Amino acid sequence: MVVERWWQTRVGHRVSTRARDRLVLDRHVLPTLGRAQRGEITHDDVQAWVNQLAERFAPSTVQRSFTLLRQVLELAVDNRLIATNPSDRTAMPRRQQFEARFLTPDELELLADTIHADSRAMVLLMAWATLRIGEALGLRRLDLDLKARRMRIANNLVEVAGRRYEGSPKTKAGRRSMSVPSSVVADLRVHVARHRDDPDVVMAPGGGLWSAEDLADSYLATGCSTCAPRTTTSHDLKHTGVALLAAAGVDPSEIARRAGHSSASFTYDRYGHLFPEVDHAAAAKLDAIRTVGLGVTDNATTAS
Repeated sequence: MVVERWWQTRVGHRVSTRARDRLVLDRHVLPTLGRAQRGEITHDDVQAWVNQLAERFAPSTVQRSFTLLRQVLELAVDNRLIATNPSDRTAMPRRQQFEARFLTPDELELLADTIHADSRAMVLLMAWATLRIGEALGLRRLDLDLKARRMRIANNLVEVAGRRYEGSPKTKAGRRSMSVPSSVVADLRVHVARHRDDPDVVMAPGGGLWSAEDLADSYLATGCSTCAPRTTTSHDLKHTGVALLAAAGVDPSEIARRAGHSSASFTYDRYGHLFPEVDHAAAAKLDAIRTVGLGVTDNATTAS
């Protein structure tokens, strides 16, 4: 089968990426198109498949599924099994605008106060240090320099099929270090002293590493049943961290660095609405250029 031949060529990816892509193949691609013989899949078949997926899944999921199918078909073309790629010129569903959910500072503190004491450090670090969940789970005691109020993010821990895998952060930019707010450091000192024999920083209630099932979004929801109208997820905590940095007036390039984003443009694309002062400053600078060029005084501009 071409799909399996292509799968054998797919090497060098993270364990979690391979697991995700295998799931996409088994659930989305093979059940509908896997039984077709070479040359039987038409452009109309691919378009109908995409349209059916779009009725059930988000555009990003449809795009991921389509990308895998297209790569399989490209291998078939390269091996002269089919003459052309039937996925060419397939119309994709329009991507939805990204909408992150943020907790207010009061909601965040209420969650930290309400959740199990052993998990308090996780909540504070993910928000105030803008950590991804894998980065938080991969944090070790040796990554903290509480005297200097600094921490480094050098590990990422994921769980796939019940097995834990530890490696580098999700992206090159994910490997970073940063200063931690003094108030958060004070909490970390208490946490570290309480668990002085544990090499991990983020842990489940009672100690030990979280499992994927234990760290389900519902756990955060139960810990925050009164602090927000909707379920709080681990993603919400990182988004909240970006919002807090923006509210503090931190430069977007520094926000991108602390959040482990590949570029400031990515931060703008996702969180641009959090930086109205940048837009206002740009308008003011343009206005200054125009008024100087026209020889218009502030009073004249105001009167007009």
